[in-house]
Amino acid sequence: MDWFKNLNLSIKLMLGFGVIIISLIGFSINTYNEADYLRELNADAQKSSEVADFLTQKIGDHLKWVNKLGNSVYTDQSVSVELDPTKCSFGQWYSNYKSDNIVLMSQHNNLDAPHRELHNHAKEIKSLGIDEENHEARVNYYQNNVPPTVEKIEEEINNLGQLLRDDAASKTLLSENALNSLVNITLILTGILLFVSIGSSLGMNYSISQPVKLISTTAQKFAAGDKNAKVDYNYKDEFGKLSEVLNDMIKDINTSNLNLENEKASVEKKVDLAVEESEKQKLYLTGCVNKMLEAMNKFSNGDLGVSLDNRNEEPLISDLFNGFNKVVTNITYMITEVTEAVQATASASTQISSSSEEMAAGAQEQSSQSAEVAAAMEEMTRTIMETTQNATTAAQKSKD
Repeated sequence: MDWFKNLNLSIKLMLGFGVIIISLIGFSINTYNEADYLRELNADAQKSSEVADFLTQKIGDHLKWVNKLGNSVYTDQSVSVELDPTKCSFGQWYSNYKSDNIVLMSQHNNLDAPHRELHNHAKEIKSLGIDEENHEARVNYYQNNVPPTVEKIEEEINNLGQLLRDDAASKTLLSENALNSLVNITLILTGILLFVSIGSSLGMNYSISQPVKLISTTAQKFAAGDKNAKVDYNYKDEFGKLSEVLNDMIKDINTSNLNLENEKASVEKKVDLAVEESEKQKLYLTGCVNKMLEAMNKFSNGDLGVSLDNRNEEPLISDLFNGFNKVVTNITYMITEVTEAVQATASASTQISSSSEEMAAGAQEQSSQSAEVAAAMEEMTRTIMETTQNATTAAQKSKD
C-alpha cells in the first residue's frame, strides 16, 4: 500500500469519493431499471384488468344487440342492428386491440369467426324479409342459429376475459416479486455501499490521522523542550511535505535559539558596561547638581558675585553653568538699575513735596482774600437794598 500513501491527499480523497460515487451510480441505475420494469408490469396488469372489465361490459352490449335482433324477428320488423362486424361497438374494439402476449392474441383471434357468423345470421334474417309467410322461417332460423353462436361468442369472451385476468394476476405477482427482489437488492447494495463507504472512510481516516498524529506528537515533544524531536514520515504526499517543513522549522528554531543565546550573552555584557557608565554619569550629574544648588543658595542669600566654573566640564554641563552665570549677571545688572531708579524717584518725591507745601500756602492766602471780597459784596448788597427801599418810599410819598 506504499503506492497509495505516496499519492497526494486530493487524489486519495478523489479515489475514496470516486468509489462511493460509482457505487451510488450503479445502485441508482439498477434501482431505475427495476422501477421501470415494475411500472411496465403494473401498467400491463392494469391494462389487462381493464380489458377484462371491458369485455364483461361488451357481453352486455352484444346481448342488447341480440335482443334487438330477436325483437325484429318476432315482431316482423325490419332488421335495424349493425350488420358490419367491424362497425359495431364490439367490432371496433376487437379490430384495434393489440397485445404482445401470444396466448391472448390467439384467444382474441378465436372471437373473429363466431362474431362474423353472428352478423352473417343477421344478414340472412334480413334477407328473408318481413313478409308474414316468412315469419316462421325467420323465427326458426333465429332460434336455430343465433343463440348457439351467441353462446360461442360468450364462451370465447369469457375465456379471453379469464386469460386477461390471469395475465393481470400473473403480472401483479411478478410485480410483487420484482418489488421484493428490488427491496432485497436494495438492501444488499445498501449494505455493500455502506461497507465500501465505511472501508473508504476508515482507509482515508487512517491515511490522514496517522501522519497527523505523528506530526502532532513531534510538535508536542519539541514544545516540551525536546530539541532533537523529528518527524519520521518518508512518503511523498502532503503530509510528507509537511513533515519536511516541520523538521526544517525545528532545525531553524534550534539554530535561532543558539544564535539568540550568543546574542543574549553579548547583550548582557553590553548592558553591564552601560550600567557601569550610567553609574558614572549619575555620580557626575549628582556632583554638578550639588554645585548648582550651592550656587543658587548663595545667590538667594544675596551673594550677587556668585559664579560657577565651567572649565573641564562636559559640553552640556558647561553650557548649563555658563547659562547660570549669565542669569546671575543679568539679574545683578537689573537690581543695580532698579536701585538707581528708586533713588532718583525718592529725590523727585522730595522736590514734589516741597512744591506742594508752597502751593498750599498760596491757596490759603487766596481763601482769605476771597472772604474779604465776599464781605464787601454782602455790604454792597445791603446798601443796594436800602437804596431800593428808600426809592420806593419816596415814590409812594410823591403819589400821596
